Amino acid sequence: MMPRSFFFSILPAVALLVFGLGCEASAPSDETADASPEPEVTNGDAAAPGDAASSAAPLQITMLDVGQGDAVLLQSPEGQTILYDGGPRRADVLSQLRALEIEQIDMIIASHPHEDHIGGLPAVIEAYQPRFIIDSGMAHTTRTYERYLDAIEAAGSQLLDPDRQTIEFGPVDIEIVPPPNDEDLGLNDNSVGLLLTYGTFKASFYGDAEHDQFAWLLANHPDLFPDVQVHKASHHASRNGDVREAIDQLRPQVVLAGIGADNRYGHPHDEAMLLYDSVGAEVYRTDTHGTIRISARPDGTFDVEPTADVDALIAARCININAAAPDELVRITNVGPATAQGIADARPFSRLDDLTRVDGLAEASVQAIRDQGLACAE
Repeated sequence: MMPRSFFFSILPAVALLVFGLGCEASAPSDETADASPEPEVTNGDAAAPGDAASSAAPLQITMLDVGQGDAVLLQSPEGQTILYDGGPRRADVLSQLRALEIEQIDMIIASHPHEDHIGGLPAVIEAYQPRFIIDSGMAHTTRTYERYLDAIEAAGSQLLDPDRQTIEFGPVDIEIVPPPNDEDLGLNDNSVGLLLTYGTFKASFYGDAEHDQFAWLLANHPDLFPDVQVHKASHHASRNGDVREAIDQLRPQVVLAGIGADNRYGHPHDEAMLLYDSVGAEVYRTDTHGTIRISARPDGTFDVEPTADVDALIAARCININAAAPDELVRITNVGPATAQGIADARPFSRLDDLTRVDGLAEASVQAIRDQGLACAE
């Protein structure tokens, strides 16, 4: 495993412009950002005909259903992609991204190194080899964290400091919400956050920030709490997450919460739900709404599409090792023409692990097939 300190010595805080994804340092403002207009959720037909802002390509924000954890895919109107957190390993975010036909990930931002936020990132990093990665800079003593660093080293991604800066995400500005960089506060309270701006549309993300980090941000970066249309619930709608002062300033109309069904923490907590209700926010939860997609336009209007059935997409696109022809099987990683014929000859398989019966497919090769998320045994 490469030492944590190595990555932070790779790249100083300089302006970047690669593949249309600019990363430009910006000085924090001493003034509170202008409030955006009253948020409006539409079904796509509320804008006046011919309104250029309303007809502009949307910013897509997709909160993936990863159970108890967070993973949010950001797609700019010009096609750039950022993945904010990767959920737990068991959620197999890579398969979900493949099912959504995501061909590249330009940047990954990991809010903090808990398993429910970075467990799925090693497979994503290996598959997409993103150019840039930003994380909190806080090390963790887990095998999950080691796998995450190993994947970054293998991919050659540049790991950037989580300083306050603005990323030019096509026509969308993404301001990095910095962590306090205080080890005494713990991992949650050193989360990397995001503030997205697309015209008059704004969305806020603060990872798993708890009361101490919010107090630090409100004292040191008060302009990072403008009116927003969409807010990701901090720490999975826990009573230890969002604070009243922040929510009273953000005043979101929609709150997105990454929550696992029947989770052992009791999320969402009543205190958080009452806090969101106090500003009239509607809460969309992955445990009840599944994957949630928001399409936002620069005039501030946006659509919410809950219950996106990613599992159905995955099932529809999988290559069934019990039925696919050899020329289809070769799309699976580590499967060439000879191995494809070997799979066809060795059928049936009750699960992917049974592929070790095929000559040329050792356990490591089968693990890579599982990580690719393309093959299934039906």
